[in-house]
Amino acid sequence: LSRAFRLSDRSEFETIIEVFNLTSRRNNLSRNANFGTGSYPENPSPSFNQITSVGEPRGVQLGLRLKF
Repeated sequence: LSRAFRLSDRSEFETIIEVFNLTSRRNNLSRNANFGTGSYPENPSPSFNQITSVGEPRGVQLGLRLKF
């Protein structure tokens, strides 16, 4: 969202609000791809293919812009 406010004929002030991941969806970044020392495909490591990191759940960014 943004809103501009005119200060004079040659300048303008703008406020900006940005929201990322508004619904708080889980962002899986990486998985454990190490199969382990067991024989393939019968004995994988217990942590094989488990999610190892996730992204931020929600973020808000505020900004101001001056145009002249």
